[in-house]
Amino acid sequence: MGLMGTSQNFGRAQKNLQPYLDIAPGVEYMENNYMKSFSVEKCADLSHLSVRQFERKFKKTFLTSPQDYIMKTRIQHACNYLLKSKMGISEIALKVGFYDQSVFTRQFKKQQGLTPGAYRKKFT
Repeated sequence: MGLMGTSQNFGRAQKNLQPYLDIAPGVEYMENNYMKSFSVEKCADLSHLSVRQFERKFKKTFLTSPQDYIMKTRIQHACNYLLKSKMGISEIALKVGFYDQSVFTRQFKKQQGLTPGAYRKKFT
C-alpha cells in the first residue's frame, strides 16, 4: 500500500483566482438576480470597480461578456424549467427574465439549436 499526494503553490493559486475575487460580488448579484433587469453598472458598483474594469476582468475570468453570461444563465434556468415543470413557454420566458416569448424563443434557439417546445419534446 502506498500514499501519494500533490502540492500547489498557494501564491500562484491565489494569483489565478484574484480576477474572480475582484468581481465576485457582481457575479453573485448576477446569479441571484438573473431574472431581473440586468445592469453592468450595478455589478461594477457592487465590485467597487468602474464598468470598464468590471467588463475587462469579467471577460478575462469567464471568456465572455457579462451580457452573454446573463443570457446563458437565463437560458440554462429555462432549460431546467422546461424539463422539470409543466409551465407554459411564455410563463417560463417571463420567469427567467425575458419580456416576451418571441425574444425568448429566438435566444433559446440561438444557444440550444432548438426552440423551447422542441427542446422540451426531445428531452422529456
